[in-house]
Amino acid sequence: MIGNQKLTFTRRVNYFYNGLAGTKKTPLAQPNSGGVYLRIEGGTVAGSVVVTGVYSGGTTETISTFDSDGVGFGSKLWTALTQFDITGFSGQTITIYPASSTKEIIGLDTTTTFNIMCNHYLMNETQFKGAFDIPTGITHRTYREVVYDNRFELQEHDTTVINGKTFEVISIDERSEDMMAAFMIIKRL
Repeated sequence: MIGNQKLTFTRRVNYFYNGLAGTKKTPLAQPNSGGVYLRIEGGTVAGSVVVTGVYSGGTTETISTFDSDGVGFGSKLWTALTQFDITGFSGQTITIYPASSTKEIIGLDTTTTFNIMCNHYLMNETQFKGAFDIPTGITHRTYREVVYDNRFELQEHDTTVINGKTFEVISIDERSEDMMAAFMIIKRL
């Protein structure tokens, strides 16, 4: 295993469910206040999703119409979700996202935390530029590199606190077959 330091990361939950068909699948999070519509991706073969929860006027909705890209949309504004019953789809992974009334994926207010074992290093701007192309407009002077075992999964926009400062992952790089590196900058709140 790579690393002898433990960092706790926070990640914004961006979907309600991601997995195979089955019954009584529990949502990872609840809708934002004000409610959300549902966007389902992955349904390129026949299947349906029965959503149970609370919307104005009812408690269930069946989504079984998908376009040629495998995307389906619900028509109810959900304020609470209880479960998903997913049938068909022949082994495809189905992802259920929160969506706006215009069917665009939106973020959730819910976050999750997790720990990884790693080594992390402070980098100056010259070192950082040598390892990573800094996106246009980023003018931070404090950078960190986190080196970790590829059994852990970091994503862009994950955050962690080091010495009282919040850092955000802006890029991930595979260093070897079993080692990954994430580059972070101080997050501007």
